[in-house]
Amino acid sequence: MNRLPSSQRHKRREHRWKRYEKQLPGYRIQVDVKFIEPLTTSDGGRPKRYYQFTAIDDCTRIRVLRIFDRNTQKSAIQFIDYVLANSKARSTGTSSTAGSATPTSSRERLG
Repeated sequence: MNRLPSSQRHKRREHRWKRYEKQLPGYRIQVDVKFIEPLTTSDGGRPKRYYQFTAIDDCTRIRVLRIFDRNTQKSAIQFIDYVLANSKARSTGTSSTAGSATPTSSRERLG
């Protein structure tokens, strides 16, 4: 009787989990936005909210982080522009954790 959990049992090679990665740097960039807990200000005022924008290249696993005080479309476009301006490779598209994929060319239509 096998008493190991199903995640720890031996699996045949064809059924093992395969890591999602691309062959070319910049081919696909995954973008995520995370809410950061409100930080108290030094003057005792109202706590300010911040949002962490993260982009990870699927090939090289290079990570880019920026903090914004608003989670708006304008902040997202500024972040993508920053990532594309500072990346060595040209990106063909981005994807979010929500599952939507956006070609880089459609980003210009948003602004």
